[in-house]
Amino acid sequence: EKRRSRVENAQTRLNGALDAALNRKKGEFARLAAKLDALSPLKVLSRGYSIAMDEDGMALRTAEGVNIGDRLTLRLNDGALGCRVEEKYGNKD
Repeated sequence: EKRRSRVENAQTRLNGALDAALNRKKGEFARLAAKLDALSPLKVLSRGYSIAMDEDGMALRTAEGVNIGDRLTLRLNDGALGCRVEEKYGNKD
């Protein structure tokens, strides 16, 4: 009877420890998922920004290397636009 009681107590403590560990991991997962969502390019688009891409589908980071007449795709929150560069502005031009 004494052994059975010790086993039951140990089982109860183990179950409690497992529940606590699982809850910590769930919280950590939720925090990481929220962080990932905030960094998502799609989340940025939903705030009104766009991503300019060259003909190869690569995101443009600078105006350098883009010429007047080049075709670009602008990715927006709800779709994309096909565009042609008509003018180029910046410190280097």
